[in-house]
Amino acid sequence: MSIKKSGYEDEILKFIYTNYQDVEIPMTKLQDIITSYYTVTSSAGSLYESGLVNKREVVSGRKTIMISLTKKGREVAEQLKRAEAISQGRKLSSTERYAVILYLYRNGSKNLKEINEDLPGSTEILRELEKLNVVKQEIKSSKYPQETTLSLTEKGMEIGLRFEELERMMEE
Repeated sequence: MSIKKSGYEDEILKFIYTNYQDVEIPMTKLQDIITSYYTVTSSAGSLYESGLVNKREVVSGRKTIMISLTKKGREVAEQLKRAEAISQGRKLSSTERYAVILYLYRNGSKNLKEINEDLPGSTEILRELEKLNVVKQEIKSSKYPQETTLSLTEKGMEIGLRFEELERMMEE
């Protein structure tokens, strides 16, 4: 997902996600990456309108606008960071793949919407696992809108079983 109005919204989301993920910051802090105050205010405004950041006015001497990522903003920023890593040729972390395989192993077939609700930002991981023949997808066109269901292949089930065994060993 890409929010494009002034062109800087994606950069702002990634900046906040990377440096200030769980804290509220003064909007002027965004001038660390964008020098124009007008661009900062218009970009932050469009992010707010899209539900990606919270804005709060604080008056202590002079007015300060504080911003923070919403849950949706964190998810979008995570996807942007992941897409950036993939476009630069970096692989997704083993931990992310491990989590998705174990999730499908424990839950069986799930539709893409459910997976993304439970594991936000997992779409790219699922695509990579599909290329590796670990995950398979089935598109049910008899439903409207079409529903995409994902499950583990035989290879994926074997990997899931081994991950489950490793988890048990660690708990012993």
